[in-house]
Amino acid sequence: MRVNWQAALQFEGRELSVRVWDISIDGLSFVTDAAIALGSKLVMTLLIRAPDESGQRLAVPLSIQVCNNILTREGFRTGAYIEAIDPEHKQLLTTWIERLQPQGE
Repeated sequence: MRVNWQAALQFEGRELSVRVWDISIDGLSFVTDAAIALGSKLVMTLLIRAPDESGQRLAVPLSIQVCNNILTREGFRTGAYIEAIDPEHKQLLTTWIERLQPQGE
């Protein structure tokens, strides 16, 4: 599912701001300026709007594992599996994915 969400990524002792451009319940793709080794296990916090359209931003913590990394003009497009997400945040993510899913799919 194509999105344009901001996220914070913990990488080598610092916090990087990244842009998530594709997401599913099992994984995501994001753009970053840093090359991240395949197999790296990292902590990411997605910043997404509440599904009730209140405008409130919610932080969704995830544990991810990098599975691919491609250099593009925008930076490194990195793909990762979602290894851990708590049930409450998984439901929030599922709600957004279902809402963004084109009708008939």
